[in-house]
Amino acid sequence: MRTTTRRTFVKGAGACAALGPCAPALAQTRTIRLGDTSALPIAWPIYIADKKGYFREEGLAIESTYTNSNPAVAQQVVGGNFDIGVTTYETGVRAIFGQAPLRITGSLMRAFPYVIMSSPDVKSPADMRGKTVVLPLAKSILTVFWNRWLVENGLKPDEVDQVYDAATPNRFAALKSRAAQAAVLSQPFDWMAAADGFTKLLDLGARVRDFGFTAFVARQDWTAKNPEAMKAFLRAVSRAVPFLYDPANREECADILAPPTKMDRANALRAWDYYATELKPFDKSLDLPDRQIELLVGTLIEMGDFRAGEDYRPSRFVDSSFLPG
Repeated sequence: MRTTTRRTFVKGAGACAALGPCAPALAQTRTIRLGDTSALPIAWPIYIADKKGYFREEGLAIESTYTNSNPAVAQQVVGGNFDIGVTTYETGVRAIFGQAPLRITGSLMRAFPYVIMSSPDVKSPADMRGKTVVLPLAKSILTVFWNRWLVENGLKPDEVDQVYDAATPNRFAALKSRAAQAAVLSQPFDWMAAADGFTKLLDLGARVRDFGFTAFVARQDWTAKNPEAMKAFLRAVSRAVPFLYDPANREECADILAPPTKMDRANALRAWDYYATELKPFDKSLDLPDRQIELLVGTLIEMGDFRAGEDYRPSRFVDSSFLPG
């Protein structure tokens, strides 16, 4: 597991001593152990909140660990290794329904940043018959979206060979090596594929606008003991959203995104153009609309993973009491 630490702190003990009042504030700085899957544009507001000092102003320092797995994030929040986790709505709802002592405390990304890229000879759904697509997981809402699209276009899912890999770089490698003729990719891998001659077969972000994607989860006992820390964390992230969307900040946002994600600057700027003017996946409120939870639960019932007739009220999964006012 790769660990990256981001900490925000006041530099210069001498300066602090001279100022006097800043010493208590420094003593009160709280480190938040944040779990995430990987360093991607999905977490852009977090990078901004850190770089612009929003976390520091809330008395927080953020220590981030990347697990390369959404379920692993939830598991390590439950286990106490992380205070707050960034994971998918789906992972959070599944865990909570399975009696994990978690709650979703706020949304991060309300839209899916995924497209399905395909070989140049695949120009329509029918061209996928007998070919291979690499998807994240067999039991994934993205796989459901893909299968629905096939059926709507006259194909049965079993007419396409479906293989699975949870890591986007691996899916990109499978496409580039021609081991698969289509793959689910996020940024910047879809642009890299396009540069290699692959084409966009399906824009999942545009297709499933009503479904939410990633959210913050935390243990109920932790938020009960640390409500102000949870609120402060969400306030800082919320402040970053309007900064990200402001066209005047395009260049600075790209400069903030490039180091953690290892994007080159051209792709970081391209990411801003896509996220800020087209996808618009972030919302300053960090709220989770009930409709997004209801659609997700309905899909999980359709998949056979949840039973109809159970208690699926959004309030069972979401605690909105920590959201910015």
